Amino acid sequence: MKGTVEKVKCQLIDFHHPTGANGTHPALFSWVKEYFHKPLSFKPPLYLQHHGHSRTIVGIEELQDASLRLLIFDPSTTKKQMQQFHSDIDDNLMRTLRRPLSAMKAKQYQIVAVVGTLSEHDYNESKLIRSDRVP
Repeated sequence: MKGTVEKVKCQLIDFHHPTGANGTHPALFSWVKEYFHKPLSFKPPLYLQHHGHSRTIVGIEELQDASLRLLIFDPSTTKKQMQQFHSDIDDNLMRTLRRPLSAMKAKQYQIVAVVGTLSEHDYNESKLIRSDRVP
């Protein structure tokens, strides 16, 4: 079988320390909200990394009080928990995916965002990895 290799362009965003009260990361939530609100036809998920763990951000919810919740696929979620999504989905089940600001208290986070594909020239230039540091 013959395949093609896409030269994927990624952006790294580092959140080096909490920007809110009680060790929370409101700057991270704001960045994710902005990403998912951009008017693009296709938005790949975001890859969230922190010490010892990686998760996949598939969306964000904004509540009536303007608070935000990340929608996250976590590989530590059991198969049984995920299989429940084949039935009726209610608020109790959605707690498996929802992460409010108060639940995200690692010292540092990094997001990997897929932002396009690379030309041959850009591919050669991209061999040096850079990240954007927030704040």
